Formats: sequence, C-alpha cells, structure tokens
Amino acid sequence: MEFNLSLGISLLILLALIFLGWPLLKGKITLPKTWLSLIVILPLTTLGAYWTLGSPYHLLMVKPQNNQSETSLVEKLEIKLQKNSTNTAEWMLLARSHFTLKNYAKAEVAYRRVLQLTPDNTNALLGLADSLGMQKNGILLGEPAELIEKSRALEPLNPLGLQLSATLEMQQGNPIEAKKYLTQLKGLLHANPASADSKNPTP
Repeated sequence: MEFNLSLGISLLILLALIFLGWPLLKGKITLPKTWLSLIVILPLTTLGAYWTLGSPYHLLMVKPQNNQSETSLVEKLEIKLQKNSTNTAEWMLLARSHFTLKNYAKAEVAYRRVLQLTPDNTNALLGLADSLGMQKNGILLGEPAELIEKSRALEPLNPLGLQLSATLEMQQGNPIEAKKYLTQLKGLLHANPASADSKNPTP
C-alpha cells in the first residue's frame, strides 16, 4: 500500500526475486516448489496491492488545495488534536498522514494514541506494526510480530494484515506459511477489489 511495508520494500523484494529467478531460468540452481511459487506470487501480490491501495492521497484522505502542502495539512491537524485529543478518527488520519510522508516515528506515536483510545483497533495495530517495521529496515520481529498476531485474531482477512503476516513468516523462515497468506491476499483482492477500503475504514 505504500501498502504494507511500502512500495519501496515491494520493489526491493521484486528485484531480489528477479536476481534469484535469472539463475533459475538458466538452470544453474534449483529450488523447492514452495519457493518457486513464492517467486511468482510475491512480486505480483505486493505490487498489485500497492497500485490498488497505495495512493498517498488515498491514505491522507485530504487533497492539498492552492499552495497547501501535505506537511502543512498535517501540522494543522496536529494543532487541532492538541485541543481535542480524544478524536480517534483524526488520530488515525494523522498517523496515516505521517506514514505517507515517511515520518514513521511520528506515525508510531499517533498509532499508539489510537490504541489508547481503541485497544482493539485492527487498522491501528497493523499501522503501528508497519511503522515500527519501517524504522527497523523492514524487520517485523519483536513487537511488530505481536501486533500482527493480535490483529489476525481480530480480523484474519485484513489485506494489510495478510501482507504483513506473509512478510513476517518469510523473515522467520517459514515460506509455506508466507505462501498461504499471500494466496489469501491475492484471492481477496481478485474476488473483492472493494476490500482495499478495509485499509482505511472509519475507526
């Protein structure tokens, strides 16, 4: 989306798989069928998910007008939240805005505030996991993994949750589990493109 660990991570994965796939085409190396399936599914799913869900303005839900910039809109929202710190929807908007602008530490703070107000907010759990992962070069081990696991119990078919779950399983050395989540995500997006909106529901 910026989905999941963002387009940058998806492109890096795609490039890595291309470098792996070239020797395979040349017959220089062989891999188990599970890994071969992932080489096909992973780049298609992550890039497809980005183009479906990843417009920065879709995440911000506010388009700059005249000479306004995304940054100025965020600053105004921060000032507004100083006066009303219990508006969950606006904290979510602030968190997503910071994430879109790659202010991952600030996104983390905003997502934590959302979770103080609504502890079982799946989108906030996943957003926080994503923000923490981006601050650790994409690594989802530790607290991000715990957040992803909690979100799965609450909403097993959340699109972002499925992608982060697949990424986490790959990092833990479980390609079969990763393939399962990616297959679910691919099927979900194909069966119901409107499910993309689950990334940004009103809390």
